[in-house]
Amino acid sequence: MRGSSRRALAKAVISLGVSAITVGSLGLARHWGGTTAPSGSTAAVSVSEKPAAFLASFVRALRSSDATFLFDRLDRAVIARYGAPACRSAIPELFDSTVALKLTSVSGPRTFTYAGGGKSVGVPDVYTFNVTGVIFGQAATRQYHLALVDGRFRTFLDCGTPLPGAP
Repeated sequence: MRGSSRRALAKAVISLGVSAITVGSLGLARHWGGTTAPSGSTAAVSVSEKPAAFLASFVRALRSSDATFLFDRLDRAVIARYGAPACRSAIPELFDSTVALKLTSVSGPRTFTYAGGGKSVGVPDVYTFNVTGVIFGQAATRQYHLALVDGRFRTFLDCGTPLPGAP
């Protein structure tokens, strides 16, 4: 994978992490997951995994080069499109000892169009996380999408060339 592609991939994954942290922080502060939505919110987040906890774990994984955590949290659509070997190879490009992310807002869930490698597929129950922070030593503002699958947040990634016939 080329240097610019690796950077773009890393930025995308970090953006997902930032999004997760932001949602978690807002969820804790606004008590999302209760029986009523917070004021100004379009939906209450009701999951077994708290967004802030996920984002903190995600940032820790990026900082400590925890490929296992990052791979285990890829959405099924990612593995179906690229295959496990390609995604395992792409994950180290995400490692960033400087990453620091803060969740600023969250919305969803909605169906998200996961696009990459000339392909696209709709993925249900995806939250949009808006984040700010530091990625690869530079200030950044990003929007990330996290799928909620079996009560756990899952990330999206472009792992390179799609498998033949992949969705």
